Amino acid sequence: IVLPIFTHWRVPEVVQTWRERGNFLKYDNVVFDIHYYHNFSKIWNLLSHQQHVDVVRSHALELKSIPGAVVGEWSISRPGQFTDEDQADFALKQVLAYNHASHGWFFWNWHDHDFYPDWDLERGVFQKGKLPNPLGAPELQGFLHPEWEDRTGELPSQVSGMWPKLMGWAGTAQGLMQQLWPT
Repeated sequence: IVLPIFTHWRVPEVVQTWRERGNFLKYDNVVFDIHYYHNFSKIWNLLSHQQHVDVVRSHALELKSIPGAVVGEWSISRPGQFTDEDQADFALKQVLAYNHASHGWFFWNWHDHDFYPDWDLERGVFQKGKLPNPLGAPELQGFLHPEWEDRTGELPSQVSGMWPKLMGWAGTAQGLMQQLWPT
């Protein structure tokens, strides 16, 4: 059973509700489908490359904290001008973060339009060298935080830094605005 959360800022709300209803760890055939995009809000324009990576680190913690999760969609698209090296680093950090999901991850699209290279895994990511093709053991089996997987490190209660906190707050504010003023 796949329960869609889609927008990542709703994860704490959904997990809390799931826990309050006594469902947390009750079912072994349920996963939450989470979509991680660094787009679709003007706040993403404010972030540097490192701040985007900090938010990706918070995604890793979120995924490791949920007993059943799949990253149903992600891409390397984000507003702003970034170097090819930054984009390659961003792609790799996301792969390693999303490997923390118990049920894997899916890139947005294998092959998209020519004018959307950051949404196109084949031409925009693999052919441009932003990730190795094929993905090797370091990408497929690695983690952004290996210490969380081998149980030598304890999960932090949150990822430090202003931007992961701000993005959570911004998502909550956006959700509240949608409830108050539906379109």
